[in-house]
Amino acid sequence: MKALFALIDGLKLKDPYTQLRLSLDTEYLIIEERAFKVFRPVTEATYKVPLKNIIATIATTEKELVDKNKSAIGRGVAGGLLFGPAGLILGGLSGVGTKKGLQSNHLFIISYLSSKGEIENITLNTHKVSNAQVTNKFQRYVQKELKRIQPSEKVAEIRKQNELNEAETESSFIL
Repeated sequence: MKALFALIDGLKLKDPYTQLRLSLDTEYLIIEERAFKVFRPVTEATYKVPLKNIIATIATTEKELVDKNKSAIGRGVAGGLLFGPAGLILGGLSGVGTKKGLQSNHLFIISYLSSKGEIENITLNTHKVSNAQVTNKFQRYVQKELKRIQPSEKVAEIRKQNELNEAETESSFIL
């Protein structure tokens, strides 16, 4: 399965307005930077993220992300641990929470462990390239593949810590 996206943040592309095609093979999430030459798409660059290094992916809308972020701030959410650097994007979006067009921008966020051992995020927009059904279908496909793959030791540790933090946040909220 393949899906088309536009980049918001997280990759250094030759052309930041180019179309990205995402797909999976047995070991990698493959991101192809595509340019149109002589009326045909041509792959300019390819980026590969090992599936074992993917911490999480999320298919959402800007509005859902802003609403979740607003409520999460009130109760000290653990998700900041998972999406650390993406917090800049959340901050930028939170100021536009009441705009009408906000709901229609569908996002696909990939949080992964880089080769340097740091948590990195790639944030993609599907608004002008694809539709919500394609994004959600791609998300389900990625989730299925992530369940099949054994995560790296560090990714498993991060996922477990996030689950513990979420459980703590929920239990303290009940009090």
